[in-house]
This record gives sequence, structure tokens and C-alpha cells, in this order.
Amino acid sequence: MQNYVVGFTIFEGRSFQSEDKGLCDPFVVVECCDHQYQTDVVPDRVALVPFGDTCIWSEVQLYPKEFESALIEFKVYALYWFTRNYLIGKAALQLDFINKRNHHLYARRWLMLRRDDSPDITGMLNVTVFVLLPGDQAPSAT
Repeated sequence: MQNYVVGFTIFEGRSFQSEDKGLCDPFVVVECCDHQYQTDVVPDRVALVPFGDTCIWSEVQLYPKEFESALIEFKVYALYWFTRNYLIGKAALQLDFINKRNHHLYARRWLMLRRDDSPDITGMLNVTVFVLLPGDQAPSAT
């Protein structure tokens, strides 16, 4: 097994389509190989949702074959106080794909969110993700 480093920043979301098409209280859940991160809830938003969250997982342990198919998944939910939260949409990126890019970085890109039950885009999420193999140099802030 090897230790990989996975880091991401969630900048903002746009055009979230809640269940009733009105304002919602969105938040993001990020999952990758038994690691999970959740942003704070941003109340009464839909058009432009500022997040500004950053997280680095420095010990993502995978076998090399597992790394080739491992994903980082971003799920956007609308908070429901008394029932199950509504999944607005989700998007995933393959870790191996990100690591093979220049500087091992997928920088300031818009992910199109979709639900499993429809091909329609239900929002967008602006993210930066980096994935480092053992011995890779971390990307700079610039």
C-alpha cells in the first residue's frame, strides 16, 4: 500500500436546482476512499453560493491498482430540517486522471452536477483538486 495526498478547494456553486426550484440551504459532502468532508450550510441561496472550503487528506492509503480507479466525489445537498436532505447533484473525478495532469492539479474548474435519475445539469461547482503520489512535489499557490 502507498500513501497518496489528496487536496481540494471548493470555491463556489452556481445555479443549484432544489426540489421546489426555490431558495435552499446547500452544503457539499466530499468523499474519497473512506475519507469524508462536509462544508457548512449556506442559508437561503441558489444562484451563487460562496463556500471557500479547503481540505487536505495526507494519508489516503491505496494499492496502485486501486489508485487507478479511485474517485473523489462531490455531492451537493439541500438541507431539510425534518426529512432526508435532498441531493441536488453530484460529480466525480478520477484520482489517476488528476495526477497525470500538469503539476498533478485540476485547477479552478467547473464540475457539472447531475442526479442519477436524470441527465440534466442541476448546478455547477467550482473546485481545485490535486493528487500526489509518493515523491511528487506539491503544486504552488500561484
